[in-house]
Amino acid sequence: MPFPKKYELPPLPAELARKQRITIPHAAQLRGISEAVFRKKYPHLIEQVSPKRQVAELGKVLDAE
Repeated sequence: MPFPKKYELPPLPAELARKQRITIPHAAQLRGISEAVFRKKYPHLIEQVSPKRQVAELGKVLDAE
């Protein structure tokens, strides 16, 4: 029996897409800096969601100066 076709979700509206939480390495890559520099320069963007997981909101990372 073949696997069912993969269901694809429609794209998120822009305001919801900007609220996505991304990992710190991904956030640093978007800013074009290393993870260590991101942690030092943008500590206010980092949110601790569990004892081992830290994330940043995509919209805030893109808007940060």
